[in-house]
Amino acid sequence: ISDRNKFEILRRLSKEQSYGQKLADELDCHTGNVSRNLTTLWKEGFLIRKEGENRVYYETDPKRLAAFLREVYDLLTGEV
Repeated sequence: ISDRNKFEILRRLSKEQSYGQKLADELDCHTGNVSRNLTTLWKEGFLIRKEGENRVYYETDPKRLAAFLREVYDLLTGEV
């Protein structure tokens, strides 16, 4: 999530599901970069992947994001 594009992808997907090309257009980024970021975020468990008829859709996994943010909070506040 340290990458600004990854953060922006998560922000947009927290509002509604989308697919790579649409995100690339919205973010004015190269499709390959968005695809790599989606794959990374999915492999790390932050995204849920759903295969449609002609596209792969992604949305955030709210439980995983909440758990990650709790971990970060605990680390920053020394509550580990």
